[in-house]
Amino acid sequence: MLRGRVAVVTGSTRGTGLRIACKLAAAGADLAINGSGDAAEAENLRQELSRTYGVHVALSSADTSEPYGAARLIGDVTRALGRVDVLVNSAGMQPDAAVQEFPVEQWHSTIASNLTAVFLTTRAVLPQMLERNWGRIINVASVYGLVAAANNAACFASTHGVVGLTKCVALETATTGITCNAICPAGLLAASYPRKPVEALSAPKQLDLAEMGTLLPDQGGSPHELPRGWLGDLVKFLCSDAAAHLNGVALPVDGG
Repeated sequence: MLRGRVAVVTGSTRGTGLRIACKLAAAGADLAINGSGDAAEAENLRQELSRTYGVHVALSSADTSEPYGAARLIGDVTRALGRVDVLVNSAGMQPDAAVQEFPVEQWHSTIASNLTAVFLTTRAVLPQMLERNWGRIINVASVYGLVAAANNAACFASTHGVVGLTKCVALETATTGITCNAICPAGLLAASYPRKPVEALSAPKQLDLAEMGTLLPDQGGSPHELPRGWLGDLVKFLCSDAAAHLNGVALPVDGG
């Protein structure tokens, strides 16, 4: 379905970003993976993806939360693979603390990682997408971009910002062949917690953040299956011609 396209997925050397990258490669897209960590391990991953899916795979360790890094990522991939058709912003972090206790440095780094990086990579890739009149920008915002809870101000503020940025980019490119959408999974943040029955939703008590993240009505399978298996398929759909008129939306993937 994506043969001849080139996709860049940030935060894709592990976890959800890697699973999204695998789905796109399986659909035929040439690929650029991006992330921090051990360089040798990342290179081994690049080679493995190329062998497994029979596509060209580039690797970048660029820090997309700062302007030079975001521009370097898009520039390096364009030189290596010829173009960038699909940008998936999936890198991010989730520190916990009450507002009055939240370290200022951690606030800035979270906003930079979760929101500023999305702006910078989008800014860097849009000119070539506009030139070809085709592109897909998909931002993984998490369900935290749609709701709120205590003790996680930076995560909620940044992901709400991603949803707003998504809508803005969609409006600015509405008359072109470019779409920009956000996906908002619940399971990404609930995966490390045990599941609770649906009946817990009606419990008359104040829920803490961990409990709130686990209340997924859909009880089929493990929490990991929700974000990591289905999100790749959703991203693949958003890249297709069938999703050409789906633009500027924030899609909750929360099991109901």
